[in-house]
Amino acid sequence: MFTGLIASIGRVEEVRSLSDGGLRCRVGSAALAPGLERGDSVAVDGVCVTNVESDDRSFGFEVISRTRTRTVVGRYVAGSKVNLELALPVAGRLQGHFVQGHVDGVGRVLSLEPRLGGAELLVEIPAEVHALTVARGSIALNGVSLTVAALGERDEISVGLTRHTLGATNLGGLRTGDRLNVEGDVLAKYVARIGAGR
Repeated sequence: MFTGLIASIGRVEEVRSLSDGGLRCRVGSAALAPGLERGDSVAVDGVCVTNVESDDRSFGFEVISRTRTRTVVGRYVAGSKVNLELALPVAGRLQGHFVQGHVDGVGRVLSLEPRLGGAELLVEIPAEVHALTVARGSIALNGVSLTVAALGERDEISVGLTRHTLGATNLGGLRTGDRLNVEGDVLAKYVARIGAGR
């Protein structure tokens, strides 16, 4: 479990295809790598991955083919900037919202416009996530916990980004057409399932 509060921005150093269709990636992060143990969970752009090897400056992880195609991990190249967060400790403070690291799909940036004190990000998100999203509710984009400012009619949402978020995450570098990981609010998913009687 994560909170959506990004601890550090890492940089992809290596991406290698595996024979089973998955990927093996290595991410440089002098801020987080020294404290990682083999088997620790890390959210990389909101995708929960397992550290398989690390040293004082980087860590490695593997994803299966489904994760490769369902998230932006399959688009990584050497040099890609990624948002990083360690798993929430049991006694930790929940300051964002409950983020599982289980990405629902990939969204598309429609615009990123400067606003007083920050910026407004307009994103097209998967229809099934849009159906469960409410204005002033929570959503995770590339693993960042955000509040939905408004819902559009065509599977669109807008979120406000503060100067801190623009500088402390990779969202500030987004351009129109860029893809990003989307995870809807887990509480909304449970409510919808209970309401459907399933």
